[in-house]
Amino acid sequence: PAFPLRDAGHAWRWRYFYHVLFLQDIFPSDIMPVFWSLSVECQFYVVAPLLVRVLLRADRKRRYLVLALGAAFAVLINIWAALHYFPHSVDYNTWVGIAPRSLQRKMEGFMAGLIGAFLFADEDARRKLGRLPIANALFWSGAILFVALTGFVIQLEGDIGFFAIGLLTPLLSVAFAFLMLGLLGGCTGHNIFAVRPLRFIALISYSLYLIHTALSITR
Repeated sequence: PAFPLRDAGHAWRWRYFYHVLFLQDIFPSDIMPVFWSLSVECQFYVVAPLLVRVLLRADRKRRYLVLALGAAFAVLINIWAALHYFPHSVDYNTWVGIAPRSLQRKMEGFMAGLIGAFLFADEDARRKLGRLPIANALFWSGAILFVALTGFVIQLEGDIGFFAIGLLTPLLSVAFAFLMLGLLGGCTGHNIFAVRPLRFIALISYSLYLIHTALSITR
């Protein structure tokens, strides 16, 4: 309802064009704001097979070294962006308007997923992750970190400062990676997450995220 089909100069044709090509992280994501995440995701899917192929050819030590350096670089990029674009706290609308959303500035979640995937594919690492104490420790560490980050303060509301911009998403990525590895390792109660209602929510969660702004618009 908020999308202007007859805006000045019929620019909506151009908008459709670059959205179809998944370039709405470079150009404005102005059909639905959250569509920027689609472009970042699809660009990662183009790069990921090449990256994984290179990592699989490396020996185990070098593979994890590259992944660790990649994760550290992703965090440093976040911190640099926070210091460069937001030297002072800003309100939400200002943050949304100028926050960098290109793939190279949104790599922390992908790196956490890659590291988790390689650990679980590694037979030795998977054997260790499958030990109940380790699986429980990972799951509960991730759960506690997640609750600490989101359970007491509504993030990205009011003044948004360095922590929310530079460190929040890397820490959330760590929390979800720990949760995922704990569940894959068979932590106590992991079967709860396989119940049908939770599986249904998991299946629709990203699609729901993509349309939630459209559903929330009222005239």
